[in-house]
Amino acid sequence: QIAPADPNRQHLIQRLQPPLSPNEQGESMYWLGSDGLGRDVLSRLIYGARVSLAVGVAAVA
Repeated sequence: QIAPADPNRQHLIQRLQPPLSPNEQGESMYWLGSDGLGRDVLSRLIYGARVSLAVGVAAVA
């Protein structure tokens, strides 16, 4: 797994965290912060890039 967290897992207590803030275990960080539902923005960005690359490769092939 490349992403640091599950991109769809919600943590409502951790919502709208600023970048570089610790997660609920206090060990790793939300490198790009969290969204309104407490999902890790970096993980969602990585997952979205993976899907976009797959669509782009399929369109060119």
